[in-house]
Amino acid sequence: MDERLDIDIDANLRRGEALFMEGMLDEAEGIFREILRLKPDHCETLNNLGVISYKRGTIEEAEQFFQKAAGINRNYTEALSNLAALHEHRKQGH
Repeated sequence: MDERLDIDIDANLRRGEALFMEGMLDEAEGIFREILRLKPDHCETLNNLGVISYKRGTIEEAEQFFQKAAGINRNYTEALSNLAALHEHRKQGH
């Protein structure tokens, strides 16, 4: 892959995460979806979209993002941890 593309993805990932932290979910989601358009198997971006979906209450969508990220990289603990939290949330009847 083009090194410039990797740099752009990293820069946009940081930008999207900053927007997320400011509560600007729509803007962050737009950036993350653009990253996925360029690199559909980007685990961190998939996980971030899962977190946004979870915050919005779209639990099934969140689960799909977390599962996809974990399926691509079985050692990506953030997605695995988020999946575990999601399942615990469901067990508690939320």
